[in-house]
Amino acid sequence: MMFLGPGKSIMLLLGAFIFGICFSTPMVQMPLLVNKIFGIRQFTQIYSVVLIIFSLAQAAGQTLWGFVADAMGGSYFIPLSIAIGIAITITVAGSVAYKARNK
Repeated sequence: MMFLGPGKSIMLLLGAFIFGICFSTPMVQMPLLVNKIFGIRQFTQIYSVVLIIFSLAQAAGQTLWGFVADAMGGSYFIPLSIAIGIAITITVAGSVAYKARNK
């Protein structure tokens, strides 16, 4: 958000709001999702594996984001578009897989 409107406080507030949502949502949603998919039986073992994978994916994603942005000459538009496309693809694939598991 800083790159979109440097010196504007509204962009800082909007960026902080988006960061707060993006940071807290996985911490609340992930246990609920694991509980819904796998149930309460062996929840701690399954959730610990999911949390390890999530943490490793975050570390790899942040590093990859920096490499891609540097390769694009410091432009964040293309990497952001790629990240949004991947997020939409994963969301659609996950929704289809979740609906197909009942059949």
